[in-house]
Amino acid sequence: MAESASTRGLSGQKSDGGLKVSQPIRYSELDLLALILGVSNEPESLDLLHARLCREPNLQWLRGDDAESDAYCLPSIWWLRLRACFELVDRVIWENLRRSDVMHAPSDVRQFLLGRLGRCKTEQFAVLYLDAANRILEFQILFSGTVNSVKVYPRVVVQQALAINASALIISHNHPSGSWQLSAADIDLTQDLRELVEKLDIRILDHMVVAQGVVISMVEQGLL
Repeated sequence: MAESASTRGLSGQKSDGGLKVSQPIRYSELDLLALILGVSNEPESLDLLHARLCREPNLQWLRGDDAESDAYCLPSIWWLRLRACFELVDRVIWENLRRSDVMHAPSDVRQFLLGRLGRCKTEQFAVLYLDAANRILEFQILFSGTVNSVKVYPRVVVQQALAINASALIISHNHPSGSWQLSAADIDLTQDLRELVEKLDIRILDHMVVAQGVVISMVEQGLL
């Protein structure tokens, strides 16, 4: 359960023999939201945030496209501030990924895909195109589908890879339903694409599925 910032405080200091000693603390989710939104000293605002945090299983609702229409209606200026924060975080992650071997930054790849696909209400199929050193050349959402499926054309994936001169790919798609289950179609598509691009000396490093705030890796599942 989220801890109330109004009762715990945000100073991060304690008294020790008359001296104030700075102590490392771990802010709660409520603390962080209160700091970002500038409502740390507003009990009614804290109560509203606390009620919403207790209601949700994770923080993905903060990125939701329909968040503003929720029963727990939050002020529109709050959503603007949150979106600005998310945009900055996404840009930092993107810059980090562009400069390094993505295989050394799996958590950044996950966060990037969550930011790009986690909010989508229909299935999207996307590709991270990489160079020979596994640095990102481009990210493209190639296909959009319905709430429970997306039609993927392997030829288009290959055409784009050749046009960009990519040496490797990380393919991904989302499950708007929130299901973590990888379907037989997901696995078959991955194998078909892998066989196709390997003939062109292009590697598929992973197929990642975004679902309910989680990113499932086929490599980690032993399916690739």
